[in-house]
Amino acid sequence: MSRRPRIFSVYVLQEGLKIELTPEQVLYLLSVLRLKDNDTLEVFNASCGSFLAKFVVVDNKRCFVVVESFLSSPERLFPLSIAIALINKDRFRDAIDMATQLGCTRIVPILCERSNREKFNMKRVQRVVTAAAEQSGRCTLPEIMSPISLESFVYNNSSYILYADLLGKERVCDFKDKLLDCVSISLLIGPEGGFSVADRKVLSSIESVNFGSLTLRSETAVACFISQVKLFLPKFI
Repeated sequence: MSRRPRIFSVYVLQEGLKIELTPEQVLYLLSVLRLKDNDTLEVFNASCGSFLAKFVVVDNKRCFVVVESFLSSPERLFPLSIAIALINKDRFRDAIDMATQLGCTRIVPILCERSNREKFNMKRVQRVVTAAAEQSGRCTLPEIMSPISLESFVYNNSSYILYADLLGKERVCDFKDKLLDCVSISLLIGPEGGFSVADRKVLSSIESVNFGSLTLRSETAVACFISQVKLFLPKFI
């Protein structure tokens, strides 16, 4: 059985509420998913959870959803942040898409010495995580932070931090006991050129992990890192 389409809404959801969809949502539901008038879908957000709704077509540019019944409460996710050194915008898009699908609760863009210095587009990032949440079935969207320096991330962070490094000697499984005892975790993926000497000085007190002899692209490393850490987080949904 195919899964119902899902759309995110900022409104306080309740039975009988009628919501006019944005032009982007109309285009997606009509042209991509090929929904018809009176089809069912889900509408959700982190405050209200997920609701069953009816799709109402006025014309090919104007559509509504009518909220019908409550389906489920918002999920409770383990506090897991992923910090990613800024890279090419398309690869960064793929990285945050994967991080959202895998259940991260916070995404932190990092400015390292070798980071890509393209302008950070917050609206674009929010669109990516919203689409990923719609696809993956989660109700809570990850918090998106503005870019911060590596120093700020390391020195102002109360979570347990691990970073991925080709020069690391240990694997994620070697930190199993520490991960099981954590109340929050931050994972760090460096720039595609690797961490500089100055970056490594900042990271000198932080433990690192290695994914093997092959060099992974940043977006691949994000999925690999999160997936391995999740094995040791029994409270993770």
